[in-house]
Amino acid sequence: MRRELREWTCDDVDRICSWGPATEVDAAACFPDLLRWVRALWTPCEEDGEGEAGTEPPLVLALDPTHQRDEWVALVVSVVYRSHAILVAWHVVEAQARESWLAHFEHLLRQLAPAVPDGTPVHVLCDRGLDSRDLWRPIVELGWHPVLRYQPHITFRSTGGERVPVRSLGGGPGTLWVGAGEAFAREPLPATLVVLHAPKQQDPWVLLTDTPPTETDADLYACRHWIEQGFRGPGGAAGSGDARAAGTPCAWPGTCWPWPWPRCWRSPAEADPDSLLPRRFSLLRQGAACLRRLLVRHRLWARVWLTPLPGPDRVGDLHCLSPPAA
Repeated sequence: MRRELREWTCDDVDRICSWGPATEVDAAACFPDLLRWVRALWTPCEEDGEGEAGTEPPLVLALDPTHQRDEWVALVVSVVYRSHAILVAWHVVEAQARESWLAHFEHLLRQLAPAVPDGTPVHVLCDRGLDSRDLWRPIVELGWHPVLRYQPHITFRSTGGERVPVRSLGGGPGTLWVGAGEAFAREPLPATLVVLHAPKQQDPWVLLTDTPPTETDADLYACRHWIEQGFRGPGGAAGSGDARAAGTPCAWPGTCWPWPWPRCWRSPAEADPDSLLPRRFSLLRQGAACLRRLLVRHRLWARVWLTPLPGPDRVGDLHCLSPPAA
């Protein structure tokens, strides 16, 4: 088992020479199980007066194209979690390939959809460059909520108002505007607009989502930056150049080993108060320390529960120019 885990990080050619061509793993087939695995480790929400105890927290997915020099681009879907991100699906393409990334992202989301039970709130965070109706439409069709970032020069017509440039709705640094209406003059798109201008920032965030203003979390998009921490672990995408050129999902170390999770264990009734404190050490250092303790005890792995926390608070000190978000 140790040998197979070590060889998992090798290039495709070396791995095939060791395992044989008939034992190559189809990484894409593991994507739904990876997301199910994350959800199986998710701890339920505590009772907060508005919801019931034991309810699941919203699932927040972040889409991101990460470049490796000028050779290839990994189109990844991650679950954001506590200033980090857990990779659950990806597709690798050549950096200079003339093809639509949006189609690949749509395919990845549809692959993950069977792992999400009906009624689970899912928010999909997309940075500028992925701000397209071609991505908005399939996200809504899945019953999920898109959160797309746009340039400040788009126009918006709030309900009962006139169409104006988005920049005119904001009030400068330290302000927040949230309202429903229609974006774009050509082929208007019904949406909720969030214009969040943090202090000391030159440009505001311009976000479009489909949740009502009173249910829109204006802080949610700040979690998208957590995905950058997901690429700071050791290793990288493994796979031969031929595999990357063909656009096949290559194996990423530590992400596609489909361990069966035991169903006989139950998640804790409520979160450990110590787990809610800010981390003193990075997740990588904590994981390495945990692994050393396991090796001393001659054990291979241990059960770890995931306790989601609220995202960064960017709204608390802002002046709301419209009805505040929930």
